Amino acid sequence: MKTFCLNSIVNTLLVAFLSVFYSTVFVTGASHAVCPTQPVEVVEDGVLTLQCRLEPQIDVSARTTDWKRLDLDGFVYSYRHKQDNHDAQMERYRGRTAFDRVGLSEGNLTLKIYSVQLNDSGQYRCYVPKLDTSCVITVKVVPKGQQMKAKGDESRTTRIPLDPDDPGRVDGGLSDGKGMKIVLGVVSFIAFVSGIAIGVVVLKRKTIQASHAVCPTQPIKAVEDGYVTLQCWLDPPIDVSARTSDWRRLDLNGIVYAYRDGQDLHDEQMERYKGRTTLIYEDLIKGNLTLKISSVQLNDSGQYRCYVPKLDTSCVMNVRVVPKDQLTSMKKGEDHITTRPPVYDVTETEDHDAAETRTHYLIAFPVFGFVVVFIGVLVKKRWRGEEAMTKSNNALQENRMNEKSEEGKNPGSIVINIQQDA
Repeated sequence: MKTFCLNSIVNTLLVAFLSVFYSTVFVTGASHAVCPTQPVEVVEDGVLTLQCRLEPQIDVSARTTDWKRLDLDGFVYSYRHKQDNHDAQMERYRGRTAFDRVGLSEGNLTLKIYSVQLNDSGQYRCYVPKLDTSCVITVKVVPKGQQMKAKGDESRTTRIPLDPDDPGRVDGGLSDGKGMKIVLGVVSFIAFVSGIAIGVVVLKRKTIQASHAVCPTQPIKAVEDGYVTLQCWLDPPIDVSARTSDWRRLDLNGIVYAYRDGQDLHDEQMERYKGRTTLIYEDLIKGNLTLKISSVQLNDSGQYRCYVPKLDTSCVMNVRVVPKDQLTSMKKGEDHITTRPPVYDVTETEDHDAAETRTHYLIAFPVFGFVVVFIGVLVKKRWRGEEAMTKSNNALQENRMNEKSEEGKNPGSIVINIQQDA
């Protein structure tokens, strides 16, 4: 019984853990950082707005967030434990940054940099360590004399474009990735409910598989022409009134009694036992398989096996029939003796060991599946991280090449692809 309870607890915890794990993978594993694809241009001494969002949207107000300068390998801004982490910030950016904490609940990681200087040009990386996702923005600061004259324009920021097929696009429906968020929420709920359903099935099956047959450990003695009661119990007890059960003679390899579909099956019964067997039906609901054999003969001595195929469990008892002339050695008026198995002397059969082995497999397979999925997620995240870093390095090299190619050109060139910062 202790083993059954322990295994039940293990299975319940396993199902709950897998449900939370899959829900976490569905909700957070698919989220990735998105930055503007075009360089962000801002006027010297103006305000630079760096925009980064997560698709689909998730709340990251309690997660660590970093903005770094890749070309300087330093922190522009660091967010830890729902607070600014000024200790890690580069000296040149201290007192000039403002992080939009309100937008974190919707997956927006917006950073503003004030009093922009020419040396603020470079590549800025938005990174969420817990999600292992990042994106890079290229910033170019334009000297004051080169800016386009616009109405009250102090800074120019390229906003993140919405793809026409983006589920977060405003199109008479849900916006900013809410549609995808709802879909993932539904998928997560289905995964959670499925996990609970699987847990119930597993626990129910374990309840059945943990039940094993118990027979008397001492030989059962009966008097010739009397009757003998063969008793078999399931531990823990379960209702077997709708299950097949057999009583067999192992030494004769024949069926003494067969119970199928809620009734006796006399066709398979050995001829010598026909008309002499009675199964106590009312005991089946309690997990007791009690069989009475009347008009006992000397050749009824032997080994009797109680077997429940659906549970794959059985036990064996020895029966010894005593001749009538030996009745004096037994109690007066007693024509049969039935030994009930003591509670402290319960032994499990090889069939129960086989059932226990399958029970262990029920635990081993889900654990193995979880390990495979977990390794797959780690490999995918590392691949995504390497891909993001490669893109960042390529973008950095391209930016440096563009800067070199622009040297010597007319410093008064017109700045394009700009949009006034709201």
